Amino acid sequence: MRDQTCFVVCLLFLLPMIGAAADDATRDWPFHHMATTFEMNLTDKWHFSFDADDSGFDERWYEPDFQRKDWDSVEVPGIWGYQQGKVPVNASSARNKVGWYAREIELPAGDGDEAALVFLGSMFITDAWLDGKYIGHNRGGYTPFMFEVGELIGPGETAKLVVRVDGRLSSETIPKSGTGWDTYGGLTREVFLIARPRARVEGLRTVSEVEGRDGPASLKVSGEIVNHDESRFEDTLEIVLFADGDEAARENVAVSVGPGSTSALGLELNISRPRLWSPDDPFLHELELRWAGAAYPHIKMPVGLRQVEIDGPHFLLNGERLWLQGFGQHELVSGYGPSVPPGWHESELERIKRFGANHFRTGHYPQHPELYAAADRLGLLVFTEIPAWQMNRSWIQTDRAWDEWAKPQLSAMIRWYRNFTSVVSWGAANETGGVRRYDERAVEFMSEKDPSRLPMIVVAATGNMHLYDILPMAGRNLHYGWYHSPRPYGARAGLLANLKRAEKADTPIWVAELGAHARPGRVASGYYDGSRGTDTETYLDQVIRFGFQHNATASERVSGIAIWTWSDFLRGNRLHFHGILDYEREPKLAAYTLRNLFEGDLRLFLAEADTRCEPGGIFEADAFVFNPRLQEIPDGLNIRWRIMRKGRTVAEGALPVDPGGTARAVNSGTIEWDIPEDARGMHSLWAELTADGDEWIHTNAVHFGVQEAERPGGLFLTAKSGGKPVDASANLAGVTMPVYADPGLIIPLSEGEYELSVEYDGEEKEITVEVQSGKPVRKAVKF
Repeated sequence: MRDQTCFVVCLLFLLPMIGAAADDATRDWPFHHMATTFEMNLTDKWHFSFDADDSGFDERWYEPDFQRKDWDSVEVPGIWGYQQGKVPVNASSARNKVGWYAREIELPAGDGDEAALVFLGSMFITDAWLDGKYIGHNRGGYTPFMFEVGELIGPGETAKLVVRVDGRLSSETIPKSGTGWDTYGGLTREVFLIARPRARVEGLRTVSEVEGRDGPASLKVSGEIVNHDESRFEDTLEIVLFADGDEAARENVAVSVGPGSTSALGLELNISRPRLWSPDDPFLHELELRWAGAAYPHIKMPVGLRQVEIDGPHFLLNGERLWLQGFGQHELVSGYGPSVPPGWHESELERIKRFGANHFRTGHYPQHPELYAAADRLGLLVFTEIPAWQMNRSWIQTDRAWDEWAKPQLSAMIRWYRNFTSVVSWGAANETGGVRRYDERAVEFMSEKDPSRLPMIVVAATGNMHLYDILPMAGRNLHYGWYHSPRPYGARAGLLANLKRAEKADTPIWVAELGAHARPGRVASGYYDGSRGTDTETYLDQVIRFGFQHNATASERVSGIAIWTWSDFLRGNRLHFHGILDYEREPKLAAYTLRNLFEGDLRLFLAEADTRCEPGGIFEADAFVFNPRLQEIPDGLNIRWRIMRKGRTVAEGALPVDPGGTARAVNSGTIEWDIPEDARGMHSLWAELTADGDEWIHTNAVHFGVQEAERPGGLFLTAKSGGKPVDASANLAGVTMPVYADPGLIIPLSEGEYELSVEYDGEEKEITVEVQSGKPVRKAVKF
């Protein structure tokens, strides 16, 4: 059980989400690239019934006068069968069923506007009728889709909307049955009724190109001008790009489109002194498309100027190398499942960004458009993909699988999300090996549909090397120490095999997943006996600590790492403990490790030979100055280290850092300790990167065991000022350790009593902590 202190800390981080949900019960229309005259979120007045024996078609439940007096009143979005906020972990009744929804819709009086229904997400096969007339069909639970209904409902008219949702999955659906995350059923995202002018811009697409950080930029704007009026439409289309309200570029286009006709739109806006979008500066311009002489509504949308490229072994953003560090995450929230409340995505991504992340993987499906809009504003690059997860190899390569499931979802993902600046990659599959025909077909399709973004297919370990020949950047799940090897050090051989193939193809590697499992609060295993079966926070910490630092320093061809996952999620009606946070977003030991490894322009990275050591042997760890911004290493850097046992120093030394290099990982030598014959139990290497002898830059650690598996406890320490968590620093036996506002200071310690000093804003407090083996101890220091 988490104590009251931890509960208060977590509540502070959840307050922005809770406030947003309370203040904004419904979401606004999310797609600003479309010209609309009216948008209505159809949240209430729905009626719902399960179709237990799938008789609804035969009994014509879709007829407008069908009797629905026994149907339940529900709100949309939601998980069928459950009230929002009360979806249990074991929500088995929300799976593999068929359900029907019905409600009246009304289109306000207008000037001949054309109506459409837009579904943001429906799990998983959807059919719809309006006043008994069939309006469309869709497969796939995570991509938006639209049904045109302009011929069935006009301005000022009402109609009966009926929707059938089939939530049954199989080995021949995408996603398949038995996914690596829990699936549900129903209208799990919003349904919007919209109206659009009869003459409008459709299919708007924006693509920016930049020439380095300080060079000029261009924004290519394309689409179609459609005219559904009965007379010719003539006007001037003004396309204006604004920066902080000032006009940055403009083009005027004379438009003349005959009745029932379409005209192509294509132009380029040139910006001589642009302010580019990046994780450091997520600046968004505003693009406006408006008619000069007509009262038609215009398009007004945020646009970031940025360009993604692959240059041999390197990933480039705006012409400069960018080290990618971030997380993968499922769209599942306690009490809500996938129907997350308004404001949640913003709050979640804000916290992820505070952790130091600069990219995010929407594992393993497109998420709510609110997430991409928040990533645009916050500055997180997004890798998104369709839910083709560990598919049946024979079926996924058939034309039927492609035509009915894969291609429509890839098309919808690209069409609806291509105007979000944060999206830098489209993905076609995760861990579906041995499907070369599908891989080649999907990569060709994604590259043709959107050559401005990276096509991606992610596979595991060392298989499917053909992907290096067809992808600009390889996505690899390297779960060494968990799925791919019994101990973390299998990463050495696994990464080496991938590097050899990447070098031959001259492509970078993106580690799309790295991690293990840890049950919250289980601080039980030692670092000597650590193995896959322990499910402890200490073992997850060991896997991530070594895997991240080894992959980051082994080769500059590794362009970045996404940790799998940000938080625990649900699989098979129970919690799945892959997260560095638990399902309620409370931190585990690995949360501190990642927060610390993500921090700073210069960092100290340590890659040990092994954590299983013997008396009389040698403990070794290679020390690197990690330099993600590729700056020139300054004079005067030094690595001072000490081996500690229960807070007592048993060995110490220093390594000078050679100045002048600009490599991403500067090897500064090996820390070695001759292990005494009488040494036993858990030890820790604590090392600090300093400048000019005293200026602290970064601290890192390796925890290891000698001969026996001593089970540590865990110290969870937070510093607070005014009741809120703050960034502070702690000192333990002469070693400076950062205390982050989130998640605090979380370290493993052998059983015993420890004295620490904690400093915040010039004030220092001394504390004593009693650590017990196998248990977390929580301490809040108030300033």
